[in-house]
Amino acid sequence: MRRLAHRSWRDALCVFAVCVVVVIGYSEVALGNKTFSMQDRVSGLDGPACSFAPDRGSDSVRSSLGFPECVSIETHRFDFRRDPGASSWQMNAWAHVVGTQIDEGEIPIWNPFQGIGAPLAGNMQTAAFDPLLLPMRLQTSQRAFDLSVLIGLMLIGIATYAFARVLGLLFVASTVAASIFALSGWFFGYSNNEWFRTYLYLPLILCLVEICLRSRRAWPVAGLAVALAGIWTVGMPEPAFMAVGASSMYALLRLFRGPRSPVSRWASALRLSTAAAIALALAAPLLLTFGEYLGVSHNIHKGLGAQPQGTLPIQSLLNWVVPTIGETPSSVYDGTSNWVGASAFMLVLIAIASPRAMKRYLGWPILVVGIAVAFKIFGGGLVDWTRHIPISNLALWTVFGTPILALALAIVAGVGAQAVSDGSIEQRRVLGVIGTGFLVAIVFVATTKSHLALGRSNFDLFGGWGLAAASFVAVVLAALFLRPRRASWVIAGVVLMELVLLAPRGVYGEQSDPFPQTDWASFLQREAARDYGRVYSAQDLLYPNTAGVYGLGDHRM
Repeated sequence: MRRLAHRSWRDALCVFAVCVVVVIGYSEVALGNKTFSMQDRVSGLDGPACSFAPDRGSDSVRSSLGFPECVSIETHRFDFRRDPGASSWQMNAWAHVVGTQIDEGEIPIWNPFQGIGAPLAGNMQTAAFDPLLLPMRLQTSQRAFDLSVLIGLMLIGIATYAFARVLGLLFVASTVAASIFALSGWFFGYSNNEWFRTYLYLPLILCLVEICLRSRRAWPVAGLAVALAGIWTVGMPEPAFMAVGASSMYALLRLFRGPRSPVSRWASALRLSTAAAIALALAAPLLLTFGEYLGVSHNIHKGLGAQPQGTLPIQSLLNWVVPTIGETPSSVYDGTSNWVGASAFMLVLIAIASPRAMKRYLGWPILVVGIAVAFKIFGGGLVDWTRHIPISNLALWTVFGTPILALALAIVAGVGAQAVSDGSIEQRRVLGVIGTGFLVAIVFVATTKSHLALGRSNFDLFGGWGLAAASFVAVVLAALFLRPRRASWVIAGVVLMELVLLAPRGVYGEQSDPFPQTDWASFLQREAARDYGRVYSAQDLLYPNTAGVYGLGDHRM
């Protein structure tokens, strides 16, 4: 009992450490007066930016209605994050509409403010029933939005820590794995879109799959069913499909490799299938409604199956080691889409060079899943046949699939840290794998012509090849020349330091009211209340979703 309590305290301290690392990585928002919102980067509300409104002829109209002068986007800070319009015009606005309806005691299934009325719950991206958005439901403010994002990021780290611990990794190695995933680059890039929480469910589902396979109790089956159903409430079907697909692949591999409870393989498969069936029943009301909604919607995904599969050049994996982002990307999706840092890749190489540790801590199944996803993202013409796979061919893997690879790398890096702590690494094998990896990197450097891999970052991102080389060398020296336990602590410190230094700074805007009660808004509300009027704006002043925030009906939907 005393030993269990001691381990619980150590787990609690490690979870606290992961949360602290997340807070430090996002300290400008967590501890300062900044916000994850990109509301000040787009036109259409009170923001002065005109990046999406090149027609300067509308300035006089904006001024007459109480808007600040329209300012060119070049005068603003550079911000590499994705899709500022969607988060500002849609996600945040929908959150306010849903929160208002809940405050008024209504069930948020219908949006009366768009068109002649539009689905709200059926439009999954509104996340009308997502329990993780509770702070935004209780108070629809900018700070509540930021708090929801921060809680989501911490929960991602905590879920990854739990998964690593279930795999058998000890405290330090689990903390390393959790920190790598929680501070991986994709979450920075999508921190303005609260649906990044989809990938909170991936390590949680994998953790519950492991417990289901190792236990004969009923609660892991129920927990897995709830997690599989909960991932759809976040409202992003693409990453949800990818996460569930990756989890299914892992579960299938685990049925044939690794420890299981003393029951037959068929009994284990039945437990997992039962959880999936219960999850499908729980999510059916949302999924069926969404299916009907999707059938009559206009979207850009319907024709993707007839096009060649979009992939990234394999050399762009260099960006995962040394993230660099150009100041003027050619599209919103250019630049480093994800990163884990050089020390994490070094630990992955150490893990691969330690087959006993990979087998003991189940690194091989998770690595196979990561390789499969990497093949889908970087496979070029070799994966063009996948466009004929239903549902999968509608998903943008290069945009939304990289966190799966990041999680695989994080867990395998944790296995590498554990191998160092166990003293089970073999120097010759480690040096051989490192040498092979170094030669592959040299080939990538020699064959790439992309400024994204070798260019210089043009915003406030500390790092570059110097930090990567220092982290790489520090991990190698600690693993090969220090005593195992001391080496594991040194390596953990190097990994956390690199992750924190790679965290982007200077990209977040100031806290402000995202939907201010301006004179023009009050005027429209009074006029609309008088004769049930509806609005239509063509001057980048108001969008259909933001009209709903003010209780205004908009012709558009």
